Amino acid sequence: MDYIRSAIELQSDVRADVRVGRINISNNGADGHNPRDFNQDRRPYHLTPHLLHVFSGFGVGGAEVRTATLMNELGGRYRHSILSLNGDLQCMERLSSDLDVRLVDPPDLSGNLLQRLLRIRALLKAIAPDVLMTRNWGTIEFALANRFMRICRHIHHEEGFNHDESARQLPRRVWTRRFAFGGVDAVFTPSRHLAEIARKVWWTPREKISCFPNGINCAAFQGEPDGDAIPGFRRVKGETVVGTVAAIRKVKNLSRLVRVFAQAAKGRKARLVIVGAGEDMENVQAEVARCGVADQVYFPGYLSDPAKFMGLFDLFALSSDSEQMPLSVVEAMAAGLAVVATDVGDVKNMVVVGNQPCIVPESDEDSFVKCLQTLIDDVEKRTSLGRQNREKALREYTAAKMAETNDALIKSVLGKI
Repeated sequence: MDYIRSAIELQSDVRADVRVGRINISNNGADGHNPRDFNQDRRPYHLTPHLLHVFSGFGVGGAEVRTATLMNELGGRYRHSILSLNGDLQCMERLSSDLDVRLVDPPDLSGNLLQRLLRIRALLKAIAPDVLMTRNWGTIEFALANRFMRICRHIHHEEGFNHDESARQLPRRVWTRRFAFGGVDAVFTPSRHLAEIARKVWWTPREKISCFPNGINCAAFQGEPDGDAIPGFRRVKGETVVGTVAAIRKVKNLSRLVRVFAQAAKGRKARLVIVGAGEDMENVQAEVARCGVADQVYFPGYLSDPAKFMGLFDLFALSSDSEQMPLSVVEAMAAGLAVVATDVGDVKNMVVVGNQPCIVPESDEDSFVKCLQTLIDDVEKRTSLGRQNREKALREYTAAKMAETNDALIKSVLGKI
């Protein structure tokens, strides 16, 4: 039987002030420690519920940032273990220094499905969490492993689709979700659109579906932005800055945004700032060159703190093929920005009613151009919409509200017999 190594090994690739240890079940019990003893240096085990968070990767994406924000807001109410299947731990930098967090080495996922599921079950038995927290399709095998003769309670989070399912869900995945979700205590989504998919397409019973919005630290987005927060960027008097924040992946379709901006900015003093990094960068930069707007589009790369720079934009644009409840839109709203976006997921319902005409069908680039032109030209309109968006964010999309609803969900699952 595999067991947990008790020694704490601070990781060089995460913040050293976060209380982080590593759980490794590959030493065949050589150190003789019982898997339930890995928190023996903390408070008594039974007093603080233990959550095991499983991610495809704990990089800086919407679901990961949301989880980090939630963990910070929940504080010491829970102990946490994080398992990143691809080893990416970049989002660890966002965790508060007073959290009790352990890192879990992923199991060997080679071989056939049965072999993988057996190894996952061995890991779950060794870690023995109070609640397993899986996220999106990339962790579905953990849901399958816990489907029968369950080892722990289970909340599965669905927060969006990647490029391969942006237009149409893959039948094999639909059937797998239908089967896997039969063994979970709850399916959570921040999106009403996705909640309907869970009920109608994945056949998840209504009583198992929990849907409440994402939240952020809205207070951090108030006040004046840091003028030096975007390296190499300075605002120019009389210029309108259109901004976006996104992982540069195909599903974000930033080439569409470049095309739309190139048309909307003709004859106007405007600049597009694309904050982010990713594998589709080459294609997006090629589109910039093709459209002849290289002097009007700036790529500062990945920046870790949107609260410092979001206010440097005059308006926010989103061009994705698929979203559910994007955190970047919530952040833009909290910063007091009007939003022009494709009509995907819950985006139209997120913004205030007056902003909704600027949420356009993803195939209608002409309307996207017209909306962008309108808000570039009309300072009073975009300022008014931005102020209303900020007020809505402060009412509905705070981290405190998100923590309250998620805490209630976790406690309801923990209370099940």
